[in-house]
Amino acid sequence: MKTDNGKASLFIQKGNNRFILNIKLEQQDEMPLMSVRDARLLVIAINFATQKEVDLCMEHIRIRHKQRQADIDRYYRE
Repeated sequence: MKTDNGKASLFIQKGNNRFILNIKLEQQDEMPLMSVRDARLLVIAINFATQKEVDLCMEHIRIRHKQRQADIDRYYRE
């Protein structure tokens, strides 16, 4: 759905970015360090994968979240 000047494509891309940002904000309490990449993968998994694959995706996201928090704690100690 690309026009000659690319406006439709840009509109779709901005809409997707807002949707991913909303997912990220919804998960803020449970996973405050969720990356945009994680939110994007979660959206894809929810829409196109089985429940088992969604659960696996969530487990990977939780592992990355714990690693991010450990890195923050290690490098920004008081």
